[in-house]
Amino acid sequence: MSKFLFKVADVFQITRGLVVQADRLYDDLDKDYGAGGRLKLTRPDGSTVETDSWIERFVPSNFGRPACVLVEKTLSKTDVPVGTEIWLV
Repeated sequence: MSKFLFKVADVFQITRGLVVQADRLYDDLDKDYGAGGRLKLTRPDGSTVETDSWIERFVPSNFGRPACVLVEKTLSKTDVPVGTEIWLV
């Protein structure tokens, strides 16, 4: 069963992959997410894609800042529009 994590507030393309900025702070992310995992992305048009992700969750300097997640290089900014729902699978 999937668990809702956050909605995408912004997206940045970097060499290592795609950085997805959450609509919430690191402090507010579900503790089940841990350091990363398999995510389902539900786009505003209803289409979905699954991807692996990584997060630097437990870095103290991140607390109080918007959460950012790195997803696979195979995705581009156009694959993950603002408003996409991110679910833990």
